[in-house]
Amino acid sequence: METFLAINPTPLLTSWVKQYWFLSIPDMEKGSQRVLPANGMGLVFNRGGKVFNIQKEQEVPLPDAYIYGQMKTYSNLLFRGPLEHLFVILHPIGARILFQQPAHLLQEQYIPIDALCDPLWKELQNQVMENPDPYKCVQSIEKHLIKRLTITETDYHLNRMTAVVHSVSQGEQNIQALAQTACLSYKQFHRIFTDYTGVNPGAYIRITRFSKALHYLQTHPASTINQLVTECGYYDKSHLIREVRQFSGYTPKEILHHSDPYRKELALFQKHFIHTSL
Repeated sequence: METFLAINPTPLLTSWVKQYWFLSIPDMEKGSQRVLPANGMGLVFNRGGKVFNIQKEQEVPLPDAYIYGQMKTYSNLLFRGPLEHLFVILHPIGARILFQQPAHLLQEQYIPIDALCDPLWKELQNQVMENPDPYKCVQSIEKHLIKRLTITETDYHLNRMTAVVHSVSQGEQNIQALAQTACLSYKQFHRIFTDYTGVNPGAYIRITRFSKALHYLQTHPASTINQLVTECGYYDKSHLIREVRQFSGYTPKEILHHSDPYRKELALFQKHFIHTSL
């Protein structure tokens, strides 16, 4: 039986953490999911069976606990054995603040917590792996993350990049206008934005637009291609189909076939995962 639990962060962390997810399918023998690019990074703790990232038809095992960076295209995950996952889903700038390193260094990476060579991260991993209570796991995670927020008050570009991310979420797609919002030259803006979000401004805008199109498809399954073009800011139908296929591997119609019926409480999850057959 599948169970899913979403827990919202404490107010002190809402600027950095979107949500905590607990997904459990204890009787699963084998399964697969397609992971879609969404703006933001996160942490994953696997307390179940083995998980593999499929790369060029090869099964690459993922660590039991890892940080994943900003993705620029879709990937396929294969699950063998019981599924028991804890996800920490971060806001676009969250990784830059909480991990205290340029976000672009994490791009399209799955980095084991062991590789951080930080005993506090390893201690957190042990606490999460050993505690079956999801709410107590969240308490441990939040206690750890709050300790890492001390640098935010002196982060010079934080407010600038936060304003830019908000502007993109509201539909702004002109990079020069975004640079002006940040009060930076185009070249400076490109470098600093990539440092904070993990991808350059153009890629970030495209991923944001795709996420909006995916959400619109899932909430308006009877919508036409022309409606999607208008609502989501694409130039024309060919532009929409090309971008959706690049980020998902499917056409808009095929995405609906691989998506579960929309549920508001799962809205964020459904922006990240759809079904696939491996």
